[in-house]
Amino acid sequence: MRVLLVDDNPLDLTMLRFLTGDINALIEEGESVEEAIEAVQRFNFDLILTDFELADGQATELLHFVRKFSPQTRVWCISASVGSTDFTHQRAQFDRIYAKHQDFKKLQADFGGFAQVMSRA
Repeated sequence: MRVLLVDDNPLDLTMLRFLTGDINALIEEGESVEEAIEAVQRFNFDLILTDFELADGQATELLHFVRKFSPQTRVWCISASVGSTDFTHQRAQFDRIYAKHQDFKKLQADFGGFAQVMSRA
């Protein structure tokens, strides 16, 4: 299983890295939409965990690229803006949405389940 972690906040990227630590997965990291798109062009990812607001844009830019270039890839979004109107409009496009710093246990459980499914594939 190959996973891409995308967040421009080093502390949050560390949290995502911790989340994936016990799972046998190849992990790539990016801090921007541009870095994430470059990674998607180089590798086939099973899952992308991305922050919504990145320094050079929003995760929707990455999502649109992934849907065209690698439609089988799951894209899960983590955001502090889960309740905002702007974000609500975008949320239907992501495979899953998590509230940053609130849904960590749910994200961890979902990631573990996803890893189990992928290991059987």
